[in-house]
Amino acid sequence: MKNLAKYKKIIKTREYLVQAIYQFLFNCQNTDDIVVQFKDEHRNKNVDFAYFEKSLTSVEKNNKSIQNSIKDLGLKETDLELIDKSIMYFAINEFINGELDGPLIIDESLRLSKKFSNPESYKFINTYLDKLGFNLVGYGCTTCIGNSGPLPENIVDAIKQENIYAVSVLSGNRNFEGRISPHIKANYLAS
Repeated sequence: MKNLAKYKKIIKTREYLVQAIYQFLFNCQNTDDIVVQFKDEHRNKNVDFAYFEKSLTSVEKNNKSIQNSIKDLGLKETDLELIDKSIMYFAINEFINGELDGPLIIDESLRLSKKFSNPESYKFINTYLDKLGFNLVGYGCTTCIGNSGPLPENIVDAIKQENIYAVSVLSGNRNFEGRISPHIKANYLAS
């Protein structure tokens, strides 16, 4: 139960963070003022305000880099709904300075998009995060059945040359040799 409560806390914190980024972009408001406002409005809620404040301050500090990343995609300001732009800011900032792994950032961005934006915007978010190089190879069973594509050639060469016993971690229950790739000899169940 402790882990579930912690999970719910960080999920709620990220939702508030995207709302705060929206407010920052919409009003050009100082993030210190937004933090004070959110702390006051949500003081009785289970929110990680240290993470919230650190991330929002980081978004403000990295604003130009994030804008440049979005411009590099060839997107115009008018191409982006403000909520989608807020989610992109969250994701790009996490990739730049965050402590989350890439797949988790993408999954969380897609979840936030499904919650706050129109029903199809998660595809837009995923497409543009992919274009920035933050690729999500597959969903669900895609990776576990080997449909995520082959391992990079240099990795295969290293496995063969050094006689490496390569392993993977997956959430499925069929952890037999070669499931992910013919070069992966063992799989560990992580769910």
